[in-house]
Amino acid sequence: MKLYNCLFLLLLSQSLLSFQGNSNRPNEYNLLSNLKLAETLHKEGAGLQLNGDFKSAFAKYDEAQKLRFQLLENIKSFKGADQKILLEGIIKSDFNKGVVYTDLLDFAKAETLILNCIKKYAIFEEVYGFRHPERIGRVHYQLGKIYTESKGFEDAYTQFQLAMGFFNQVSPKPLNHIGNLENAISNLYLFWKEPDSLYRHSIKQYNLHLEQDEFSGTACINIGISLEMKNDLDLAKTYFDEALKFYLKDSMEYLERIELIYHNKSFIKTKEKEWELAHQMEEKAIQINRNRGNSIANLELRTKYYNNNGYIAFLEGDYESCLNYYDSSIAINIQNNRYFSLRKDIENDSALILLHKIGLLYSLGYKAKAYYALKKNKDAQDAFNLAISFLNKIRREYNDPESKIKLTEIAKVIFEGAIALHLDPKVNNSAQAFAYAEQSKAFTLLEGVKHSKAMHIAEVPAGLLDKEYELRVQITQLERQYLNAKTPVEKTTALESLRQQKVELNEVMETLEKNESYRKLMSFEPPSISQIKRKALGGGQTLVEYFVGEEKTYVFVLPKRGKLEVLEVAISSDSLNQMADAFWSSIYYYGCDGEVLSKEAPNLAAMNLAQRSTHLKELYLQYSQSLYHLLFEAVLKKHRGDHFVIVPDEGLSNMPFDALLMSPPGIDNYTYYDFLGKTVVLSYAHSANLLLEMQGQSTNGVNSRILAIAPSFHSYLASTNKSTLNRLTNNKTEVDAICDIFSGECDPVSGEDATREAFLDLLAKPYWIIHLSTHGKANDKNPNQSWISFTQNSRQINESQLLYASDLYGLSIDAELVVLSACETNKGRLRRGEGIMSFARGLSAAGVKSVLSTFWVIGEDPSLLVMKDFYQHLSAGDARDVALQKARSALMDNSDFSHPFFWSAFVPIGKMVEIEAEASFPFALILLGIGLLGVLLVSKRRKGAL
Repeated sequence: MKLYNCLFLLLLSQSLLSFQGNSNRPNEYNLLSNLKLAETLHKEGAGLQLNGDFKSAFAKYDEAQKLRFQLLENIKSFKGADQKILLEGIIKSDFNKGVVYTDLLDFAKAETLILNCIKKYAIFEEVYGFRHPERIGRVHYQLGKIYTESKGFEDAYTQFQLAMGFFNQVSPKPLNHIGNLENAISNLYLFWKEPDSLYRHSIKQYNLHLEQDEFSGTACINIGISLEMKNDLDLAKTYFDEALKFYLKDSMEYLERIELIYHNKSFIKTKEKEWELAHQMEEKAIQINRNRGNSIANLELRTKYYNNNGYIAFLEGDYESCLNYYDSSIAINIQNNRYFSLRKDIENDSALILLHKIGLLYSLGYKAKAYYALKKNKDAQDAFNLAISFLNKIRREYNDPESKIKLTEIAKVIFEGAIALHLDPKVNNSAQAFAYAEQSKAFTLLEGVKHSKAMHIAEVPAGLLDKEYELRVQITQLERQYLNAKTPVEKTTALESLRQQKVELNEVMETLEKNESYRKLMSFEPPSISQIKRKALGGGQTLVEYFVGEEKTYVFVLPKRGKLEVLEVAISSDSLNQMADAFWSSIYYYGCDGEVLSKEAPNLAAMNLAQRSTHLKELYLQYSQSLYHLLFEAVLKKHRGDHFVIVPDEGLSNMPFDALLMSPPGIDNYTYYDFLGKTVVLSYAHSANLLLEMQGQSTNGVNSRILAIAPSFHSYLASTNKSTLNRLTNNKTEVDAICDIFSGECDPVSGEDATREAFLDLLAKPYWIIHLSTHGKANDKNPNQSWISFTQNSRQINESQLLYASDLYGLSIDAELVVLSACETNKGRLRRGEGIMSFARGLSAAGVKSVLSTFWVIGEDPSLLVMKDFYQHLSAGDARDVALQKARSALMDNSDFSHPFFWSAFVPIGKMVEIEAEASFPFALILLGIGLLGVLLVSKRRKGAL
């Protein structure tokens, strides 16, 4: 705590500098009178703040703050409650100013002031024993509100959880503050469209405020929204009407809440296809919004309301009105941003805040779709081009993944419309439609892979390279520090440091963007069809890329030799994702342990074993066949090849295609089932562009060595609350078996030697294969915190021996293949447009050309069998995907492990075969011409000789 004492002395000395030269010293005052005067000045400031006179309010707060700092010199003269009033008052002044800046949307100043409150509280607690959990809870709550608008879900949620911890220390409980906190957490889940969590926290708020209509009204709104999102429309209307009944008692006081209710009731009417009433509700919201003035926040809401009116008009087929509504939204957006023309704004302006940009994208995307619906293909093409140009500009502007991910929902809408337009018989440009499908996929990951390559190839100053690497390492370390922080101050301090490092990294990235060589390497043009055929697909391989749209699903089929074909499946994204989830559940819940089952599927856990097995088998038979008919049957009919590279989308990203059933089983035994994986060889890629990037120059033949790692785990770790890292009995056996197969070419590292440090040191050398037989853990909430573990030999989990997914983005791994013989290494949070964010994706970003990972825990025995067979087939010269198919087929034929749970968890991603260089068509013609010319010359010479 010496740091806090130093900070306190610095804080005190800086605060008193402004008072030098003042002839009146604190001991000349009646201390209690001046304390009361400070409180009076503060209250006057609060009154001015309520009336919107912020300048005068700040002046009062500053006067009170000066007086309090003068009194702080004689704090020992104060007793008990008076001392507490003085210290709390110093925090309150910064807090109130932070609230004002939050309301003014100046989040940088607000954050600085609120962080000062947290630092001062820590100093006062250490130096004076000052404790005020309700006050510091309010401070963390306010910081969470700031982060909700400016930073993102994780940072905001952390602050809200800290606030809840402090409020729970207060007796009696501050119900109003806890209710507001539950409302703020609800708003987080509203932003992330998680209706179950939104409902749960809103109900908590509602129950806290049954006797207080104003607070229960806000809870009713959020409950109504969650129910509307879950399509319980009648009950949603009941809650909206309950809130509206109260707010209409004093409509002038609650205009903003009434506006919000009408806006949300329009969603219900839209779902009920009562178009006229839906428009009426939205128009009421717009009118109230106009009456509330033209603040930035109000204009921002108005763009949303016009966009929603446009969407309603689009759904009802009134496309002309749809265009007018979106034009109104665009006009507000542009007017609100210095009156730039739309095209100039998109090309040159970088000052718009992200939320406005998303609103503008919605307007442009649905305008384009409306033009297409009106059969104005030229206008539609121009609008789609403008929207996609703007989207790509935004993607490059923001260096943090969260900001990019926020764009993916509207990006999918835009690309779906553009694909439909280019597949229209009147346009008939399937190659461009495929290019749009490619642009919608895995952009964040692709950018990471390209950046890693560019930093090694581009002419970038060495100092900048070192700075970028150092910052990424520091950011990773600070993320660990934040996760392991024990106190609110430590957690918030780590967050602040983390943010500073990210600001520095953004500055480095901005400098890199000015480097012409780097910028050229970072270009994101989708690959051409010919490029993919020549450089991404091996002999006999066919690419099958899925685009799951709101209205239908498109299947792009591109063989190594042959034309691109596009199949259309008439199924919505919601329906297809539900089917994929049911299919996945029917396999996964067959073999997962009882604890997981109770937590994730309590209905299944309540069944006895026989009932559960029967239910899951029925579920599997239904969805394994229906998904095969929808997604793959037509592909096989049109293309007779047996090697396919799957590029999945949305819910298909965690679906094992190998386990699809091609026909109903004749014998009720899994060994005889007609699995797709028995007939064809399947591998996966995040996108065709990434498959192309992952080919690279082969190290196979240059370095044929295998690095095989098997850490040790002590059995007592199973009792810790971090994770159940049981002792692995077969991982060393697995590594020994691999090294027996590749005698003389294998570097085994096992037991106590298999540390994280040793692994990172070994990465300095290139390898053909890196095999990791260890424990792994997926983090669905924050995929970057997914990890694999190295040797653990203490009684608590040693964090320094965990390698996190976020660590991988700062590494360069020169390996043809990384095999993750660990649990859940491909599991992760599903992000629309980005697929599964997982540890396996992190390896792709680190430069690994192919990855073999797992969806779930399958047990050591079947894993050992698959791994041994896989390496045997590799040593015999089989390609990676073929070797895995043969290994899995052996497990299918094993009666103990024939259920798809045991073998379909293995996921081969990326480069599976060596790509044979082929002459391009024009070059082949040149060679043919040279050959013919040679024949003619020889012929002439022979005639001359005669």
